[in-house]
Amino acid sequence: MTNENNENNADRADAPDLPSAIAYYEQALTALAAAKPAPSLAQILAVLTARDTVEDSLQATSQAPADLLARVIELDEKLQSFADAISVNNQLARCRQSLNPPKTAWWWFLSPPAPRLPKLPKWTSFDWLWNGLTVVSLVFATTFATNTINAFSRDGMDLLQIFGTISQGAGLVLVSGGALTNKGRRTIKNILRSLNIPPALHSETTFVFSIVVLLATYIVNQALPGLGNFYYQQGNQFYNQGELLLARRSYQEALNFDPKNSQISVALGNIHETLQHYDKAANHYQPGLFEGNPASFNGVGRTTLRQAQSKEDLFQAETYFRLALSEPSVDGNLKAELHTNLGLALLKQAKDLELNAEKVQRLRQDAEQNFRKAIRLEKTLPQLAPGAGMAYCYLASLLQQDATNPEMQKQAMQQWQLCADNALPTTVSQYQDIITEGPPQIVGKVSTRSIVSEDPTVMQRQQP
Repeated sequence: MTNENNENNADRADAPDLPSAIAYYEQALTALAAAKPAPSLAQILAVLTARDTVEDSLQATSQAPADLLARVIELDEKLQSFADAISVNNQLARCRQSLNPPKTAWWWFLSPPAPRLPKLPKWTSFDWLWNGLTVVSLVFATTFATNTINAFSRDGMDLLQIFGTISQGAGLVLVSGGALTNKGRRTIKNILRSLNIPPALHSETTFVFSIVVLLATYIVNQALPGLGNFYYQQGNQFYNQGELLLARRSYQEALNFDPKNSQISVALGNIHETLQHYDKAANHYQPGLFEGNPASFNGVGRTTLRQAQSKEDLFQAETYFRLALSEPSVDGNLKAELHTNLGLALLKQAKDLELNAEKVQRLRQDAEQNFRKAIRLEKTLPQLAPGAGMAYCYLASLLQQDATNPEMQKQAMQQWQLCADNALPTTVSQYQDIITEGPPQIVGKVSTRSIVSEDPTVMQRQQP
């Protein structure tokens, strides 16, 4: 033990005096400062070993003066300020690895100070609110976008629909990914930095982007009825050109975008009725009944009339036609068609063998009155719709049933001629009525341009 104390005392005796060690330390720091920001390895080692010497001197001095200790502290603070320069290119770590200094020699373990984060404004404490509002906006945007995409994708998509879907989806994915995932948030931050938007405003800016996406998806969603009208008008053009398949597709697209529009449903039902698909037609006519749509009542009445199996069915068809006529919003062409259809329903009821002669006569008179009302009304219309002129045909059929009256037969032939000149049957069933009841020389003159069909067998039945 005595020998070890003697050795330690000898080492301390060999240590330079504290003022000299401090002076050397200060010179090394001065040289390091001059070489900053890229000091050499030798300059770094000079500072560190100088600090080692100061430490040895402090240990060898029993009681160092306060002014010297204060100077050491000042120089140590200066050394710490050079931590980033000393650590550049990992030079300090290389020194430690080779010389293996003790852990107590803190100057060998300097590290650059952590970067001071800029002081954020007080309003950033409300970022949680903006982030929450962003999520709420995205939830609504997703709802609108989902509804829109469903409307687009029910029956395939054309170029317009594909563009609308991709545009919405891209914006929604970008903002929602940035708000809801860590990777997305980093991406959004990089984008905002590239736009020179301060970090303090990132949450607010992301919220603004989410509002833009919400407004975009809302506007597109609210535009669906407008798109429905576009496809509806397109369907009307195809229908008037006799392009039934294209018309049906356009009407179906229109109904996807505006499913509550009974006008579109009626148009689609008319096509199915033209093809004698009565069940499908009735399904499209039904929704408009709850709105009191006269065209829907007319359509349901027609399909009921064509499928009637009993007098109750005929009476039900009559009821639909009368309900439609009671509506104040019936336009001229539809009103004329309703009178024609009502007369046909009454005429079919009059063929019931169980009715007495008085009831039959009353039904025939009522039917004739409705046919003549339809004819008078059509004469006042500036433009006739497909289906017009059929009242002439049904009136002729009614008049010719009185075979014992030559005058009636003469009037019937006059009406058949008017039927040939004016009738525009729109369904195979209407044309079949003319074939069944009309004279052969009249049938061949009736226009079939308003009848279109995808079924070759139906097309054959149209020919006289």
